[in-house]
Amino acid sequence: MRRLSGVTVALLATLLATLLAPGAVAGTSGRGASAAVAQRIPGGPVPLTDVPCPSIWVAGVGGSVLATVAPDTSIPSTLLSEYGAVRYPGVPAIGLVPFAVPAHRVVAFMAALRELPGVASVALDRIAHAASIRVRTPRDPMLRQQWALTQIHATQAWGVEIGKTNIITVAVLDTGVDSTHPDLLGRVGSGYDFVDGGTDTSDLENHGTAVASVIAADTDNKIGMAGLSWGAQIMPVRVLDADGAGTECTIAAGMVSAASQSWIENLSLGADGPCSVVMQRAVDFVADNNTAVIAAVGNEAKKNNPLVEPADCTGAVGVGATDQHDRIASFSEHGPQVTVSAPGVHVLAAYRTKQGSHSYAYFDGTSLAAPIVSGIAALVFSHNPTWTAAEVVARIKATATDLGKKGRDDYYGVGRVDAGRALTAR
Repeated sequence: MRRLSGVTVALLATLLATLLAPGAVAGTSGRGASAAVAQRIPGGPVPLTDVPCPSIWVAGVGGSVLATVAPDTSIPSTLLSEYGAVRYPGVPAIGLVPFAVPAHRVVAFMAALRELPGVASVALDRIAHAASIRVRTPRDPMLRQQWALTQIHATQAWGVEIGKTNIITVAVLDTGVDSTHPDLLGRVGSGYDFVDGGTDTSDLENHGTAVASVIAADTDNKIGMAGLSWGAQIMPVRVLDADGAGTECTIAAGMVSAASQSWIENLSLGADGPCSVVMQRAVDFVADNNTAVIAAVGNEAKKNNPLVEPADCTGAVGVGATDQHDRIASFSEHGPQVTVSAPGVHVLAAYRTKQGSHSYAYFDGTSLAAPIVSGIAALVFSHNPTWTAAEVVARIKATATDLGKKGRDDYYGVGRVDAGRALTAR
């Protein structure tokens, strides 16, 4: 994962002076976990507010504070004035209240917050990063180069379901998605930008576009590459900026917003550290809406192998990466957070060149392994539209190919996923 470049504390004062004032918060609509999947609410993600959280730059200098609170908890305006804090709308559905605070007042402000009745937790916001690590440009015909589809027996799965029996919406929480790429035309629905506000979810970094194409690139169209689900619709939820970085607060806002409109949320990103209260609440909220959370476990196995959220949150499906020989990729992080593994080395995906032309490239990273699992989940959901998210995940786990040590292990999880078996198992 890339690290945030250094930002001086002196910049914080300038940033705070330009912060947007909190706006009105729109409510979200939820579904119980036992409800039929076909009852999803149509349309794009529910916008919580234009900008529900402090910017990544404020978080980068340690000035973004996240509190989780009980309903109707009062935060005195005098407290905000005393510490020069600015309150943001946050995510009411999970009790998340963020603040932008001058760096030199953060510690005292956090201590004061903890003393208030109804405050459950107080912590600094975290920086999350897109999880892919290398890009190589291909020269040969596309489908022939998609070894991952052969490895997971995609053609066998397509013999049962191509993803058009029931159209499944997959929320891609990332850098945005390039909906003008020839292999994504008509496959990208409306979305929301939680970084800058508004509905423009253009991808300025390429990461989200690559992820979306693995899940749902137009297939059998005689051009480019094949996506796993031929019928899935992508909901772009921009939570990472043009550098592939975002905050825990913004990601949680995007997760909550998309929960009632999607069957699957793909998060090919992560913030170092054990699952926080904020992120666990977001994962729980998504799960309560009968939506699967598929998350990359990260690419820093050689750099102390840190825990990464949301993959290490209870209820998330953490995905590790394998290579063409079913070996764990050298970069793929390991530990109890690995639920399953999937191809994540030399994976073909949609790409835009520096000159602005549409193309394709090879990517390495758990960022590409996670959407393979999301694509399989979309096929299983399409074939079994009344199944719960838990049932879909259980099918994927039960049909994975056991590799490494017998049974579940910290590298492969329960095994490398197999689309063919997931669709043909009885």
